[in-house]
Parts: sequence; C-alpha cells; structure tokens
Amino acid sequence: MALLALPGWADPQPITYGEAVQMGLERNLALQNAGLEVPAAQARLDQAYAARNPNLNLNSTYLRQADALVRAQLPGTTQLLNGNGANISAAQLTTRGPEQMLNRLALVVPVYTGGRLEAAIHERRSLLEAENYGLKRNRQLTALTIKSSYLQALLARENLEVSELNLKEAERNNSLTLSRKKAGVGTKFDTMQAQVAVANGQEAVARTQIDWQRRQAELAATLNLPLATSFDLRESLTAPQTQLESLATTDLDELTKVALSQRPELDQLRARLTANNEGRIGASSSLLPQINLSLNYDMLGNPSNLQGGWSLLATLSFPLWDGGLSEARQQEFTVREDQLRVQEKETIQRIALEVREAYLSLQEADQRLKAALSGVDAATEAVRVGRLRYDVGAATSLEIITAQANLSDAQYLAAASRYGQMQARASLNAAQGVDP
Repeated sequence: MALLALPGWADPQPITYGEAVQMGLERNLALQNAGLEVPAAQARLDQAYAARNPNLNLNSTYLRQADALVRAQLPGTTQLLNGNGANISAAQLTTRGPEQMLNRLALVVPVYTGGRLEAAIHERRSLLEAENYGLKRNRQLTALTIKSSYLQALLARENLEVSELNLKEAERNNSLTLSRKKAGVGTKFDTMQAQVAVANGQEAVARTQIDWQRRQAELAATLNLPLATSFDLRESLTAPQTQLESLATTDLDELTKVALSQRPELDQLRARLTANNEGRIGASSSLLPQINLSLNYDMLGNPSNLQGGWSLLATLSFPLWDGGLSEARQQEFTVREDQLRVQEKETIQRIALEVREAYLSLQEADQRLKAALSGVDAATEAVRVGRLRYDVGAATSLEIITAQANLSDAQYLAAASRYGQMQARASLNAAQGVDP
C-alpha cells in the first residue's frame, strides 16, 4: 500500500497523446493477455512440424509363465506382443524357462501419411496468421481505448479550469457587491445572489476536481501504472488538436474502401478459411495408405541370457473403412466454411457501418463545436457588456451572475464539443484499421 501511494507524492508525470498510446500498447494488461494467443498458436505449429520427425522409442516387455505352460508349449505356438505391435513366437525366444524378456530400441520414421501431417502444418500455419491478425486488431482497439481515456482526462482538466475560473469571477463579483453595499449603492439581495454564486462555484470546483482525479486513475489503469499516479498532460483541448488524429481523406466512399482493404478482421477470416480447407484435406487423408519405417535393435531371451540384433520393419497400412468418421469430419469442415463465408459478408457490412457511423459522428461533432465556439463568443461578449452596465449602475449583480453562469455553461459545452470531435476522429481512424 505504501508503494502504491508513492506516485501520489511525486511530481505529476508528463505525458503526451502519442506517448500514452505507445506506453499503453507496451504495458496494457488486457493486450498482453491477448498477445499470448500468438505464441500458443506458434507452439501448436511447432507440434505439427515435430510430428513429421522420426521417433526413438525404447520398449521393454517381461513375461513370466507357469512351469506347466512352458512344458506344454510347442515351438512357434506362443505369441508375445512387443511394444511396437509386432508378434514374436516362442520359437524366437532363447529360453526354455518361465521368464522371457524383449527389449527393443526402435527408430520409427513416418515415410508417407497421405498428406495428413502436411495438411496439419498448413492448417496451423494459417491459424497462426489468423492470431496475428487478431492481435493487430486488438492493438488498434486498445489504442482507441487509451486515446479515449487520455481525451477524457483532458476534458476533465479543462472542466476543472473552467470551474476554477468561474469561482474566481464569482468571488470577484461577491467582493464588488459587498463594496457597493458598504458604499450604500448595493442591496442585500445582490449580496445574497453573489454569495450563492460563490457557493455554486465552490461546488463545481469540488465536483470537477474529483472527476479530474477519477480520470487520471482510469488513465493510469489503462497504462498499467499505479492508480495514484498523477499526470501532466501536455496537450490541451483549447488549442486545435486535429493534427493528433489526421485523416487521410474526408470522402466517405474512400474511407470505406480503405477500411475494407486494411481491417485485420477480414484477413483473419480469410486465414481461417485457408486453415479450414487444410483441415478438410487432413480429414480426407485418413483414408489414404500410410507407410512407416522402423529400424530396431532387439535384446531378447532369458533376463540372465539376453541376445541382441538389428531388424528393419517396413509397414504399409491400407485403411479400408473407418465407420464414416472421415466423411463426418469432412462434412463438419464444409459447414464451417459456410459459416466463415457468412461471417465474412457480415464483417464487411459491419465495417462499412462502423465507418459510416464514425464519419457521421465526426460531421456532427464539427458542427457542434462550431456552434459551441459561437456560443462562447456570445457569452463572453454578454459578460463584458453586463460588467459595463453594472459599473454605471444600469444593471444588477443578478445580470452579471447570470451572464457569468451562461459563459461557464458555454465553456463546458465547448470543451465537450472539442472532446467529441477528437473522439470522433480517433474512432474514424480505428474504423479504418489505421495502425496505432
């Protein structure tokens, strides 16, 4: 707990928009967890490659029979099964006693498997590609989450600045009202209104201060930093920030074409289609002949008198019927391909819809920001005129308080509109599949 509290005592950590994205992509826990799917897929591919390699086995068989069974045996009638499935007759054993042993060191080479192992390699290679495409999209979505968290922190800080400025103006107006009342040109009602404005300003500062702390904690969690970390955000929503999220084009058709050409989900689906096709090939190969070659060294006989020698075993296997298992597996892969084809069409529609929605959100955000900035200009002018009227006695303090409240509301709205514009631009880039 003490370690978690240390960052809260330290100076705020300076960070920019781009640095936050880079740090988050390196440290975000959810992204790290998703990234582990890639080495897991690589391990499965390595297993498929390893299945083609020769196998070296050591098998040992020990048999003890009753004396009556040994005396009753005729040469060549007793069958002893070794570790590789080959039968060895009693005539091959160099013992007349009840104890018999076979030790076999076997090097087994899969010469031909009907393409089953090769299909498994191709299938898992395609699945590895699919996982890489999935991770790429996960990085894009994680980057969007980090950007949103950073922009929300910027909005919270700007709201805090607006509330602090509004409180200063309320305190200034309250001081002026008290002075006018002492001079006999003010009323008690004006004083009460000014005090109410100060109280409202203090409540707004407390509320926005808590929100600023909350947004910093959320940003720290996204970046996998201690939750008590405080930030010095180097950008500001009050300055033009469109260069942080530049757009290659503002034409909807072009944006859609770019998205359909570079969104990783489509490449991921196509890689899964390739893997599915290789899986179907592997399923059909189970009915093809298979050839295995085994080089053996046997030590057999009585445990106290073992004799050894080399042997070479070639096995040609013809699967005649597997009860319909291969056909059922091929049917499963066929249905799976139909599912992936439907998913591909649905994904294309979804991507086009996401681009359109992000594009329309940006259009709306631009218009809202334009209107909000006009509102700030009008509210600022209203405050200026109201102060001039109040100074010459042509207006009451209530008019000043109302004008100042309207200005604060306009500034809050402008900050929210700037945030909406930046969020819409980030969402549009994410919808296009832009590399973060």
